[in-house]
Amino acid sequence: MCYQIGGTCSPPMKAKLFDSFQECSLSGYEGAYTMLKSLPIDQVNKNQTMIQFFCQPRKVENNEKKISI
Repeated sequence: MCYQIGGTCSPPMKAKLFDSFQECSLSGYEGAYTMLKSLPIDQVNKNQTMIQFFCQPRKVENNEKKISI
């Protein structure tokens, strides 16, 4: 979560492993929409709250299982 007024962002959360960049992007946008809609409108407007996410490839270890949000 980022605040445009203060120019700050919370540390990123690791949410889930995906099979494709498209799945990650769609999940990020859906999650950002849901999170932003759940916040009080006056708080979002006052702080100019934004949700930021990244889809970054990483090597998955053989014994690592996919996790869900």
